[in-house]
Amino acid sequence: MHDITDRKNITEALKLAKEKAELSDKLKTEFLNNISHEVRTPLNGILGFAEIMSIHDLSKLRKKNHWQCFLKAVTGY
Repeated sequence: MHDITDRKNITEALKLAKEKAELSDKLKTEFLNNISHEVRTPLNGILGFAEIMSIHDLSKLRKKNHWQCFLKAVTGY
């Protein structure tokens, strides 16, 4: 008769380690998806503003007004 206690303990430890790694991977994926959305959303506004400011036929006064509006939105002042 062979004692398989050590083998069972190792198998159980490996199973728990695998479950922990899978949970960690799932949490990491969820975090990256959330942070990606949080970064992408404000970037869309910045890109839209840059597009407006790149219009060549805007007067300097209009560009200045757009710029002040942008700064107010960003800084709250």
